[in-house]
This record gives sequence, C-alpha cells and structure tokens, in this order.
Amino acid sequence: MRENEVIIVDEIPHEIYQQLGHQAARYAIISSAFTYDRMDKKDILKRVINITKGKIAEGLLYFFCKENGIHLDHLACTTPFWMPDHRDFIFLNGEWDVKNNFITASNKDFNTINLTELPALIPNKNTKDQWSKKDKLHIEQSKYGAYLFTYMRLLPDQKDFFKISFTDIQLKFLEDISNTYRNTAHSKMPFVESWFWSEIPAFNIEKQLTINYYPELIITACANARYWALFEDTGPHIKENNYIDISSPNWYAVISEKYVRFISGIMASTITNKTCPVSLLPSFFSLHPHLAQSIKYGRRKY
Repeated sequence: MRENEVIIVDEIPHEIYQQLGHQAARYAIISSAFTYDRMDKKDILKRVINITKGKIAEGLLYFFCKENGIHLDHLACTTPFWMPDHRDFIFLNGEWDVKNNFITASNKDFNTINLTELPALIPNKNTKDQWSKKDKLHIEQSKYGAYLFTYMRLLPDQKDFFKISFTDIQLKFLEDISNTYRNTAHSKMPFVESWFWSEIPAFNIEKQLTINYYPELIITACANARYWALFEDTGPHIKENNYIDISSPNWYAVISEKYVRFISGIMASTITNKTCPVSLLPSFFSLHPHLAQSIKYGRRKY
C-alpha cells in the first residue's frame, strides 16, 4: 500500500465516540472473566481497560464504514459474552479479524511518520494462537479468512485516553467472577446478563467512564492467504532479524528481551507476532474506489 491510501478517521463526533466507549466498556466488564488473558494482565482493571480499547477501535471502524457506505457485517459474527469472538465481520465473502494496535506520537511528530512502515501484527505467542487459526472458518457461506490492520494514536504525555473508575466493592465483584470462570470461554450461559448488571454494586457507566481525548483511528492494510508468506516472526525472544533492516534506523529493536520497539519506539509489543510492514500488503482503501471522492468523518494521508 501507499502513504496516500492510509485512512485517518479523526472527525467522529464526541457524543458518538462516547456512546461507542460506553458500549465497549460494558462488553469488556461482563466478558473479562471469559476472555483469554494473552497479555497476562492479572489485574482485573487493566484487563477490562485492554478489552475496552479493542472494542472502541472496532466501534470506530464500524461507524466509519457505515457512514461511508461500506457494509461490514459484524452482527453475523457476534457471540455471547461468555464465548470467544472467532471473527469480527463478514466482508467480500470472507471472515475478517480487526487487528488493532496503539502507536504513541505527539501532534507534531504524527504528521511526519510514514504510516506505511507500521507493523502488521498477528499474535503467535504459541502454537494455538491466532496465527495458527488464520484460515479456520466459522460461518458456512464464507470462503476465506482475512485480517484488517488498524491503529490508534495516543499522546506521549497522556497514554490513557479514557478512565473507568471502579469502587473497591465493584472490583471485588469482578475479581470473584473472574476467579470463578478463570478467563476461559464457556459453551453454556453461566449467568443471565440482567443478573450481572443488577448485582454489580451501584454501577453506572455514564458516570464512571471518562474520555480524556479522542484518538484517531488509522486504517491501513489487509491480508488473506495470498499474503501469508510475507509474515515473519518478531518478538523479544526471536533471534532472527526478520525485516529489521528495511529502514534506517532499524525498523525494530529488541529491548532487554522483554519487548520489541518498532519505528524508533512509537509502537511496542511484548509477545511474538507474525509480522510484516503494511507497505507490503494491499490497502483497505484500494477495495473502495468511491472513497477517493469523499471520506466522511476522516481523511486520506498524503
């Protein structure tokens, strides 16, 4: 993909952004006890925040696409809160996953970054992680598996763009449920959703979630089986220098065998991922020629 095919969604009305945040947080709170803890976030609050971030990114994508006449059928992939999300949406006869990550850059630096150097990351922490399931299909009419790579931009001096305030009693309630179900998906409904929201003490998402600022959503490239061969492992324990020298300074660096920093530190990962620069992949923009005339709630990167 080329730089002018990057889509930056930066004009979402604040009230819409807040609604998406409320929806994301409610899903994160009720589902956290049944979600695989890939990042080993034992702290229940950190896990809820991490899930909320991902769901906000998905919500921004779906809102943007709907407003621009792009039909992503995410309802077909919806699963109950106690079951895992296999895919995020159906599009062009395929099952798609949104792989969202966060970059950190000031307003000044953001305008100078070549966003086509961003890494497309697919978790490959172990043999059962997402990379091993990239071609597995879950819906009868779909023909292939695919990924869409998006990013959100955080400010260096305020990486927490939102806050969810919990009382100690509320956190204890969530911790007890998490300990009971051990971050494992269930095949049967463990409890009625209405029971959960009536039992969590005095919870009010509108009052307890505060959005400090409204990060852009950056929509870049996509990939299916045609492009799997381009992906190589990167991570703190990977010895091979896969793609490390495609730019100067080096595209990424291993820091103390704990994490990998990409593009001089604007993005980091603590786990092994199958990776390639998004520049090697086709853009999401290229699938929608009509966006060249007008992009509602966003812009192209030139």
